[in-house]
Amino acid sequence: MKCSENQDLESGSVESALSLIPTTAFFLLVLQLMLSGSWQLLDKIDISNAINRSALFSAEVGESAFYALDSSREIDQEVLALPGGGEIITYSSTLDIPVITNLSGSAIKMKSEGIAIRE
Repeated sequence: MKCSENQDLESGSVESALSLIPTTAFFLLVLQLMLSGSWQLLDKIDISNAINRSALFSAEVGESAFYALDSSREIDQEVLALPGGGEIITYSSTLDIPVITNLSGSAIKMKSEGIAIRE
C-alpha cells in the first residue's frame, strides 16, 4: 500500500515538467515583443529630437546626409525645398533590435521615419 501511494504522488511530475517548456518559450517571445516595442519608442523619441534640432539649427536645402551612429543604427536625413518657400526635413532610421531568443528570428530590424516642415 505504501508503494502505490508514492506512485500517485509522483505521477504528475512529468506532465508539469513538459508544460514548463512551452511556458518558457511563450515568456521569451513576449519579452522579445516588449523589448522591441520599447526600442521602437526610444528610437522615435531620438528621431524627433534629431529632426527638431536639424529644423532649428543646421539643415540646408538640398542637403542629404547618412549617419552610422553605431553598428546597429543608421540614420538618413534629407532636406527638400517646397515650391512656395520653406523646407521639408525627413529622417529615416534603421535599427537592429537585440535578440533575446532565436524563436522570433535571427535578426530583427526596425525602421522609423520622421518629418518636419520649416517655413
